[in-house]
Amino acid sequence: MAVNDLRGAFFANHMMLPGDVLRVSRDASLSPTQTFSLFLAHFSYYYGTRLETRKFLLTSLMPTFQTLRASIVPPSRPPLDPVHAVAVMADRLRQFDGLVRAHGGRFIFVEASTRRSSDESWALETAARSGVHVLVTMPAASLHDSDFQEDHEHLNESGAARYTAALTPLLRRSLNPK
Repeated sequence: MAVNDLRGAFFANHMMLPGDVLRVSRDASLSPTQTFSLFLAHFSYYYGTRLETRKFLLTSLMPTFQTLRASIVPPSRPPLDPVHAVAVMADRLRQFDGLVRAHGGRFIFVEASTRRSSDESWALETAARSGVHVLVTMPAASLHDSDFQEDHEHLNESGAARYTAALTPLLRRSLNPK
């Protein structure tokens, strides 16, 4: 929510309308080549998923690829400035909320599970600044390494079951306040 990165072709193929390509390109400061790639990816499933397919094949054929990649590829970006990140996220949540309301809906942002309490505090501060309803389903302190897959970012099956069980009553209360 706080960075301007796109998932490139995958994003364009699965989530973007062709009429939005130029606006997204401008907002993300993309080159003409990158812009054309987004446009092409929208219409070609193969082109839109080729990087994901390559990653899948590499990790399937070479199970230790993630470990190898981590040892040779440096981290891609410096840590985010919390003040700037919260301001950007609050603005984006207001934009999402406006878009959803313009189409007659109600926007509730559900924070992904994380072991980093800083992510949780950013979500709560962003909610306060944006006026958008944000749900923090499971506090970081309640999650354990055993709830996550090997990448330490995505929940495993048991973690996902705990997350869903915690999310369900929160959503019910948010959608049916009485």
